[in-house]
Amino acid sequence: MSALSDFKHFKHFTDDELTKYEFTVDDPRDIEGLVWTVPKDVTIVALLHRYIFPSEKLNCIVCHEARHHSGGVALLSDGSKCLIGNDCGRKTFGKELWDQRISEFEKAQNRRELLDRSAQIYADVASQLKSAQQLESSYRGYAHLQKATIDCIRKDYRRLIHDLHESGGQLGITARKSEIVKDAFRGLSSSSTRSDKLTRSAYETQPIGRIRGYRFLSGKSPLELLRDGLSGLRAVQEGLASGDINDQGRKKLHRKYDDARQAMIASAEVYQQAFVFHQTANYKVLGEWLNQNEECDLEARLSATTFATRLKVPPARAENSWCLIPTLDGALDSPSSVFELMDKIWPSPAV
Repeated sequence: MSALSDFKHFKHFTDDELTKYEFTVDDPRDIEGLVWTVPKDVTIVALLHRYIFPSEKLNCIVCHEARHHSGGVALLSDGSKCLIGNDCGRKTFGKELWDQRISEFEKAQNRRELLDRSAQIYADVASQLKSAQQLESSYRGYAHLQKATIDCIRKDYRRLIHDLHESGGQLGITARKSEIVKDAFRGLSSSSTRSDKLTRSAYETQPIGRIRGYRFLSGKSPLELLRDGLSGLRAVQEGLASGDINDQGRKKLHRKYDDARQAMIASAEVYQQAFVFHQTANYKVLGEWLNQNEECDLEARLSATTFATRLKVPPARAENSWCLIPTLDGALDSPSSVFELMDKIWPSPAV
């Protein structure tokens, strides 16, 4: 931009041109075509650059003294350029015109900053997508285990899933015991033939144990949740690539990112619940509950011994034939590697 004819206003810049433009210069004294006196009958066309020069003060075209550690490089209407401080520019060219040129410069600079941030976010989202895609194969194999578990429980144990959610995972046996109570009809005429004693049934719940990871039985598929998250991340990536980063566009992308992030966090939580659920301690509690539950018929109890087998989790030997004590070797991979990947996904960048 050595002459006015070379000047292109910021509003006509493409995004690519903005990202390459040097808004701040380290040493404005290196700029060619600087003048040190204000020519007659000229005005300011644009503020081209800003500078911050902390090591020493620089001269200003207006005050003719080394008074400014920071200022701007202005393009004048005759095609020349000058160094000028903010207050000096306002006094020389008028507050309204100077502030307008400052506003034009800052608007373009802010757009450049948004483009830079969007490029970084785009790279982050691409990295998150790559990490999340590595989870798909793990979740795909897990989906079969989840469906088999839920189908088996719903078929043989009916309300177990509902009761676990109602009780917060606590399993108990409701036992009936009879009590002898005084006749409620005492005081009736002596001709009454009712007994003065009456048997009343009372119910008492005895806790058996707690089933951990029961939320895994909610039926939410971590694979579906993960794919929702992947879809959301791709939408954010496409939005960033399109350059839709005005205020409304950024808010929309931020909402999409948050939704995608929540879906992926939920997928990891369901996966973790599954790993906790399929532990030997849980099967011990389930086996004891089945042994003591009068409402479970013999067929249901017998099917309990095949519960782990149906899930391809071999039961270990146990003295109590009703008790499920499966081993989990190879049934599920440790989720630790999954959460190492999820750590890359959880941070929420400011879009």
